[in-house]
Amino acid sequence: MEADGSTTVLANQFQGRQLNRPNDVVVRSDGSIYFTDPWTFRRPREQWEQTISGVYRLSADLGTLTLLVADFVVPNGLAFNPDETVLYVNDSRRGIIRTFDVQDDGTVSLATQRLFADMRGEREGVPDG
Repeated sequence: MEADGSTTVLANQFQGRQLNRPNDVVVRSDGSIYFTDPWTFRRPREQWEQTISGVYRLSADLGTLTLLVADFVVPNGLAFNPDETVLYVNDSRRGIIRTFDVQDDGTVSLATQRLFADMRGEREGVPDG
């Protein structure tokens, strides 16, 4: 939202296809924007343009949108550790939170992914936001 109340779209497509439904967002101190884009259940699957539920990074200059992780079922909340070297992302459908080391260029190292928390159990509920 702009100061005058108008809206400016920063990203609505990846590789020429509309994003599913960007959900949660976190901004790194360098100005880059990280967000989750889970599949939407509001439309039939055959109407989805993106075939994955992903985690993306928009560069600080707003010029480059990068898919960081593509193997989530329903990526939802995300956060950085205090020094922004680790990205936490929850997968609501699986009931887990995973972490990834953030590289110098702002992307994440898939080789460093690890399970931070398994929230599945006897009680209802999933990690969110």
